[in-house]
Amino acid sequence: MKKFLYRSFIELAGNRALSRVLSHASGVKSSRRLIQSFAHTFQVNKEEAALTLHDYDSLHSFFTRSLVEGSRTINHDPSQLISPVDAVLGAQGNLDAHTAFQLKGQTYTLEKMLGRQNAKHDYAEGSYFVFYLSPAHYHRIHAPYDGAVRAQKRFGSKSAPVNPAGLKMADEPLSRNYRVVTEFETDAGPMALVKVGALNVNSILLTAPENEWKRGQEVGYFAFGSTVVLLTGRSVEAFHCEEGEEIHMGSSISQLNL
Repeated sequence: MKKFLYRSFIELAGNRALSRVLSHASGVKSSRRLIQSFAHTFQVNKEEAALTLHDYDSLHSFFTRSLVEGSRTINHDPSQLISPVDAVLGAQGNLDAHTAFQLKGQTYTLEKMLGRQNAKHDYAEGSYFVFYLSPAHYHRIHAPYDGAVRAQKRFGSKSAPVNPAGLKMADEPLSRNYRVVTEFETDAGPMALVKVGALNVNSILLTAPENEWKRGQEVGYFAFGSTVVLLTGRSVEAFHCEEGEEIHMGSSISQLNL
């Protein structure tokens, strides 16, 4: 029952007014009384958290926690693409001639997801990865490769669920939800990191003001659970993870076609 209530709090769709109410509720000091229960319910690895549970002043601050230094190992091999988040790998594959991919019975085109008509020119030979972050996951987002940011835009205003049921039942939530799209140029071609909101329309916060990204660098975080889509402009030579696999930020997810 507790898991259902917590998951509903984090993942259910909401309008702007409800989002504000829930955001405020998780940020007040009295919400710190829920931290122990939340951590136990979702079996959060407390040893990795930068602070002890008693040191967080709200449920929100615990949910957006940093990790103890050294908790994640960054693969710095330039031939490897790393995971930008702790997550379950929901889907991966190569893009078709229309720069689209299928997920849970729905077709996603990059023109809609990235918010520009000429996206196919950059990603026609590319690959895609979809990462699902559960309530238990570390919710900070990191650069998957070295690169120079060329565009960063926000799209959408409302958010449908992006859990497995939401991806199946909602109308293309990955390309209709509130989202922050960052496109960046790398030595391995263009890439895009799409941070998709799930509940709170203002839940995606950016933390990298500079335009030069280094792999493993923190670039933002979710205030509530959500999904990340990573796109590459070149197809990868080999996928290193299976769909449904639990992966850590910094670990290799594929070998790039350099």
